[in-house]
Amino acid sequence: MAGAFNPGTLSRVSKGFLENLVRYSFYVIITYMSSEFYPILKNTPYNTAGMPRKRKRALPPLKLNEEPIGQRIARLRKEHGFTQKELADRIGITQTSVSDYETGRLRLSDEMVVRLAISLDVSADIILGLKRNRKEAAPSNLRILKRLKKISSLPPQRRKALLKTIDMAIEATEKSG
Repeated sequence: MAGAFNPGTLSRVSKGFLENLVRYSFYVIITYMSSEFYPILKNTPYNTAGMPRKRKRALPPLKLNEEPIGQRIARLRKEHGFTQKELADRIGITQTSVSDYETGRLRLSDEMVVRLAISLDVSADIILGLKRNRKEAAPSNLRILKRLKKISSLPPQRRKALLKTIDMAIEATEKSG
């Protein structure tokens, strides 16, 4: 038998190579057989053990806030006087991601709900629409809100003088209008 395989004639390097080749082949076969591409069950084309199943009964509808979560995030962001970029920087994501959350192109993860709640200083229940925001509504105009923040950061004497000037301007506008 001239063509027969004789393991005794192989060098140690060749034996090691063949052993590793056999181990790797078994690894590939086992990995393939345990993957979703190998049909394990006869009646199903793929392994469906980890896939979600359809509910047998429909769940009753939830009585939640009718405002979509993305719109709620946008409203809360504007109430706090943040631009999308400012909120993104506070959370640690990009402005595009904030936009995608607000328009509903991205779904919120549990971690993102927590990050938004911390950044917007509200509870996660408010973001999810389970509770209404109990805080007094802030001015909806972003420019006014930014000016109010600047005024509140002034020294007390300058703030008092500026508020007095604003009050006089409002009174004059009310009298003339």
